Amino acid sequence: MPTRPPPPSRAARSRAAGAPAPARYVLDESLGFLVHRADLALTRMLLAMFGRRGVTVEQWMVLGRLSEGDGITQRELARRNGQDPTTLTRILQKMERKGLVERADDREDGRAFSVTLTREGRRLQAELAALALSGVPAVTAGMTAREVRELKRLLRLVFENVVQRRTAASNPAAHPRSSP
Repeated sequence: MPTRPPPPSRAARSRAAGAPAPARYVLDESLGFLVHRADLALTRMLLAMFGRRGVTVEQWMVLGRLSEGDGITQRELARRNGQDPTTLTRILQKMERKGLVERADDREDGRAFSVTLTREGRRLQAELAALALSGVPAVTAGMTAREVRELKRLLRLVFENVVQRRTAASNPAAHPRSSP
């Protein structure tokens, strides 16, 4: 008795229905890889610029955010910068020892700390901002001002999409399980 061929796989059935074959994964074409690679290059560039001043990129982010309006809580600072709250606590402790920031009990919430820049923190932030701005022409070489604005808009959209997906994935109510 002849044996029957195995049933077609889901992918084969999908292709037979006119769906395109899955594309071959090419790392150099991966959006995540390209963004990560650009981030690494930018981070290395900033570290080289800031290195002599003894400031990390994470500390620079804190200085920059606080320069926009300090006196915000540690939790809000972590949220705005996309930093882990525990990691931010360690960063702030180092920055306090360097005399760049001060933490005090928050007026509205006694359980929280409010973070402000010191005079030295403001001075250093202005110096680092000028350094960072001096690197922009090299980073954006070959792009028009419009393309730079569009790149920023698209990167913000990618970030929002990833955050929205992560939030939905961590919220079981957003994805009710079907009954068996």
